This record gives sequence, C-alpha cells and structure tokens, in this order.
Amino acid sequence: MKKAVWPYLAAIVLFALMLALPFGSIISLQFVPGSPDSVTPMALDKALHALQEPSGHYPLWQPWTFCGMPTVGAFSYLSGLYLPNVVFDFLHLDPMHIQLLHLVFAGLGCFVLARHLGLGSTAALLAGSAFMLNPYMTAMLAYGHGSQLMTAAYMPWVLWAALRLAERGGFADAGLLALMLGLQLQRAHVQIAWYTWMLAVPLLIVKILVEKKKGGSTIKTSGLALAALVLGVAIALQVYLPVLGYLPFSARGGAGDAAEAYRYATMWSMHPAELLTYLLPGAYGFGGVTYWG
Repeated sequence: MKKAVWPYLAAIVLFALMLALPFGSIISLQFVPGSPDSVTPMALDKALHALQEPSGHYPLWQPWTFCGMPTVGAFSYLSGLYLPNVVFDFLHLDPMHIQLLHLVFAGLGCFVLARHLGLGSTAALLAGSAFMLNPYMTAMLAYGHGSQLMTAAYMPWVLWAALRLAERGGFADAGLLALMLGLQLQRAHVQIAWYTWMLAVPLLIVKILVEKKKGGSTIKTSGLALAALVLGVAIALQVYLPVLGYLPFSARGGAGDAAEAYRYATMWSMHPAELLTYLLPGAYGFGGVTYWG
C-alpha cells in the first residue's frame, strides 16, 4: 500500500521542478508579471483589506469604484471566500506562489485522472505536465487571470471524482465530488466551472445510467450524484447569492436593454459560425498584425 503512494509523491516533485525551471525568477519574486487585469485588482484588494483589518468585517461595498458598487456581488475581493486561502494566508504565501501551487495541483490532478483511466506512470506524467504547462494555463498566470487558472486546475479532479462516484457509488465518493465542485465554484470563474459541468454531468449520466455496473444500485448512485452536485453548489453559495442579488442591476444581467446585455455577456464567447476556424484558422482574421517570425 505504501509503495502505491510513491508515484504520486514523485509526480508532485517532478511537476514542481518543471515549474521551477521556467518560472524561477517568479518564484523568487525577482520578476512578477504585471498587466492591467492584475494590477487593478491588486490595488482594490489592498484598499479593501485595509478596511477589513481594523473592523473585522468582510467589506461588501467599494465606494471608490464608479459611484460605488458591491465587492462580492460584482465578483470582486473574493479571496477571503475561497476555503484553501485560510491555509495560504496562515503560511503568508504570495498570490503568485498560490497560483504556481495551483499549477502543480492541476498537473497532479491530470496525473491522478490518467492513472485512474489505466495509464502507466510515465504516460500519466506526460499528461499532467502537458495540462499544467500548456500555454492556456501559463498565459493566465502572466496576464492576471489567476481565478481562471485556479478554477481550471480543478477540472481533472472533478472528472476523477465523478468517475469514482459512478464506478463505486459510495458516500465518501459523493462527498469528494461535492468538495471538488464546491472549491472550484468558490474560486469563482463561472465560465471555466461551466465547462467543467458540461463535461462532468454527461459523464455521470453515461457512466451511471448507460454503463450500469453489475450488482450496483442505479437509483442510489444517481441520488448520490445529484446530492453531490447540489452540495457542491451549496458550498459556494456565499459567493453566488450576492452575485444573483446584484445580477439584475449589472450590464450582463439585463439592466436596461436585454439585447445589449446578451451581447455584452457573450462578447468573449465563441460564435457558432467561428467553428469554421477549426478547419480554416484564418477564416475570421487573426485579431492583430500578422506574425511573420
């Protein structure tokens, strides 16, 4: 049993080393990526933390933004509502170190998922490193989209927990899935969390209802899966209840013009017509100056 743990410990060490080589100057905080999407929230966080420290109350309003707007309701200043930050704050970790730890967590999650699917340690290590170091993840680190990176880190863990529940049907498995879903939702990047649910829910349906396991109770497993999904949402309600309350007054929630709200909410989404770019990458242009090397 003890020997079975070593591949996972070795994977953690190797993933950490893979990050230490290209990101050594960031780990030492000698150089820290700066962008408007990272500098602006950093300034707001410092101001809000200065309000919270003497009062002991979590600030729910930021008066200096526009004519005043909510914090949590507008998806601002959410770090205090992310459960793992209790540990990170106790250890006085820099936000950049927290993001790098989530990259290791992402790689380990993909390693665990690959091992669960029957791959060997070497193949699983390759899968984990590819997921952890792919440009999508590392670009989020550079451009201040830390919540996007950290939310994406939970994707393989959610899929692994969903497979465990579908195959074993235990209460502990349902609790594990609920925990992973809840923590991912607490990290509060709804778009990435939605993508995860688009994968996990059909996976649960197929594994439980279509690929029925011998001797198992489909009703029990289905009930546990539903309970896990509901509990996962409940874990993150301290984030989403204020957001739902503010939604009718926001640009994305239909304040004023419903058509304009839809356009704004889908501004960064991929239009169905753009699926053509999978065949012809330049069909809709390249978004900037053509790269010539």
